[in-house]
Amino acid sequence: MKHRHLKILILGALIAPLSACGQLPEQQATIVVVDQDGKPVAGAKVGMGFDIGLAKTEYGTESTTKRAITPANGRVVISGGNASGYSGMSARKEGYYDAHHVFQAKSRVSGRWEPWNPEIKLVLKEKRNPVAMYGFRIGPGVGKLRALEFPAASPRGPAGFDLFKRDWVAPHGTGAVSDVVLEYAEPDGPAGGGVLRMCFPNPGDGVIGPLANEGGAGLRSGHEAPADGFKPEISFPGMTRRQKPTPDAIDMRGCWYVLRLRTRLDEKGNVLSAHIGKHYGLIEVGGGTNWMPCDLWGLCYYLNPDPHSRNLECDPTKNLFTDLDKGNWPTEP
Repeated sequence: MKHRHLKILILGALIAPLSACGQLPEQQATIVVVDQDGKPVAGAKVGMGFDIGLAKTEYGTESTTKRAITPANGRVVISGGNASGYSGMSARKEGYYDAHHVFQAKSRVSGRWEPWNPEIKLVLKEKRNPVAMYGFRIGPGVGKLRALEFPAASPRGPAGFDLFKRDWVAPHGTGAVSDVVLEYAEPDGPAGGGVLRMCFPNPGDGVIGPLANEGGAGLRSGHEAPADGFKPEISFPGMTRRQKPTPDAIDMRGCWYVLRLRTRLDEKGNVLSAHIGKHYGLIEVGGGTNWMPCDLWGLCYYLNPDPHSRNLECDPTKNLFTDLDKGNWPTEP
């Protein structure tokens, strides 16, 4: 793992005092590397970073990384002195997407970090068939476009949104098809974060999720979308721009969703064609008060252009939205 990445992760961490003999508290972990099917991966390069607690730099404290190569069972044990109990871990192998995980120890007992020697799973998913997709993201600090304001005529919806046009449907925007209809219920009190309701009006369309990204896989989604199991609506716990997420909010850093859009069904309800896509993280709304507009933000979605494919593996270097600022391109596969 790159030193810079670990330094950013531990920026601002409180540095635990050294023991009487001047040694850093020991930290140890067993890292288990498996593939998307749960089978051990041999020959993977594994790294585990340790904060060595020297003079602070621009990015935090100094760090060092210990490395190992996985044997046939995919398991390696790595240990070292760590001043803060924070550790970044990574695994990589040619032909697979990298995996990353950040671990924080709970306590320091008798010169070592607890829990001692936890088992950390890292999932390396194979690179099979990455394809160019339509990819779009908005949010704080990501490109020129950071939010989309709900139409003035319906500040909290319901309002149709065309995912292929990246805009509200007419007359509020240039969109032609309501792939989804969004409606926002504003916070009901100072501690509330509001709720965003998403409906899929076209028969056969829908969403599956939230789904967890186990093992810090670089390919957060699966390789292929399921053939069924899609539900016609979903609600996202919201947050205003000046409020923290509610305690029961889904962790937006790791979850993902499968989308099915513009589905064509035969007379028996069988799928003839559909555009498959995915969304990474929560879809969020900010504002919605008298002094702040109601904005849609936190979008990060991908759409497969082939209506006869269920492939979810995106090549993020090739975006079919050719008019986007590079900052509004999703960067994950």
